[in-house]
Amino acid sequence: MSKVLNALDVSEQSYQASVGSPFLVNQIATEVPKASSKLLIALLVLAPATVVSAYMIQQTYQSTLAQWQLDNQPKTVVEQVPYTVNQLEPMSFEGLVSTYDVNVAPREVQPVAASSSEAEFGSEPEIVPQPTTNEPLLEELDLSELSPELALRIENALGTSQPQPKQTNEQVSNLAHQADRWQGKLPRLDFQTHVYSSNPNKRWVKVNGTEFSEGDVIAQGVVLERIEQNLCQLRFEGEVIEVPALYDWQG
Repeated sequence: MSKVLNALDVSEQSYQASVGSPFLVNQIATEVPKASSKLLIALLVLAPATVVSAYMIQQTYQSTLAQWQLDNQPKTVVEQVPYTVNQLEPMSFEGLVSTYDVNVAPREVQPVAASSSEAEFGSEPEIVPQPTTNEPLLEELDLSELSPELALRIENALGTSQPQPKQTNEQVSNLAHQADRWQGKLPRLDFQTHVYSSNPNKRWVKVNGTEFSEGDVIAQGVVLERIEQNLCQLRFEGEVIEVPALYDWQG
């Protein structure tokens, strides 16, 4: 009998325990939202203060950094260094000496037959100086490829004497000044190239597209007699005609 009573007592206690548990669960479920809301309220209160504090700290740091950079900028130091001016003496130029070597032919002593009276006193032989010239130097230069003006300058620089045109009693006509006289008579002559050299064999002109030398027939009845530095002499119908260099005669 006692065992039955003990079993009923245990059953009663179990029932009471099962009936009280939902209340505990509901109480716990109610307390959890209350704690969360309190935490949220605390965060809402502290967040603005935290942001303001962080902003103030950043501004203070920036101001302090700017002041430090301003105080620690490098300063420009101007240092004056004394100097002395050394005045040089002006250069003195002595007489210039020519370094151009010109081959000068040695003087030749030519004995002169002395008369009997001169032989008694032992007369000295006469010294005849030979003229010096730079013609050998000029002959080695080929001036045919140069313009007449440049060739003339080179020849003048070397001190060469230019051959003078032959003096004749013939009347010479200038084609540039007396064009009316030869209009319709003298054929067309276009002097395209004019090459003058101290060597007559290297003188030539190009007329109407053809090269000619002294003595050639350049057109019907027209003979090229001479090539000078700035002109040519032609012979036409027994008369001498001077034509300027590079002249274009239309005929």
